[in-house]
Amino acid sequence: MTPSEKSTNDVGLDAKGIYSWALDRVKRQKLAVPKRPKTWVTEYEFPEDPALLSSLELGQLMLKLSAMYGYVLRLMGVLDAELVAVDAEYDSRVQTHALKVREELGRVNKELREAHVVYKHKELRPLRHRRIELRTVRAILDTYARIYIFHHQALSREQSRRAEESRMEIRS
Repeated sequence: MTPSEKSTNDVGLDAKGIYSWALDRVKRQKLAVPKRPKTWVTEYEFPEDPALLSSLELGQLMLKLSAMYGYVLRLMGVLDAELVAVDAEYDSRVQTHALKVREELGRVNKELREAHVVYKHKELRPLRHRRIELRTVRAILDTYARIYIFHHQALSREQSRRAEESRMEIRS
């Protein structure tokens, strides 16, 4: 059984239940969320020289990057919601057992207490593993989001340069 499938535990926190409640609460707000872009590709080639793109190609690539960025933010939001719930359950369960560790080992740092708790209470390992999975995916999505922003900004600068050139030509 994975941590997100747990229904009860010794500290009364249920990551799956909290996550489900939060998603339901947000859905009731009837907010529009971006769908996966129809032109979603697993890789794209960013032009080495955006000046070589036609205005149409430039605009289309900017829109595609905006759509991909919006979708990645949606994925990050869903992932972050689960991570918050899993973190809360894990931290509460570790803290519950950490009191006993303090009695056994005396004053030790937080990392050592946590390691000792996880070593003694193997049922926490899947929850810890899920935290690591979620944080790893979060790091990847965050990197993708930054790439999309960076590329969009580069294309936006090209678009602004073209607009400024057009204004200069009109004034001449």
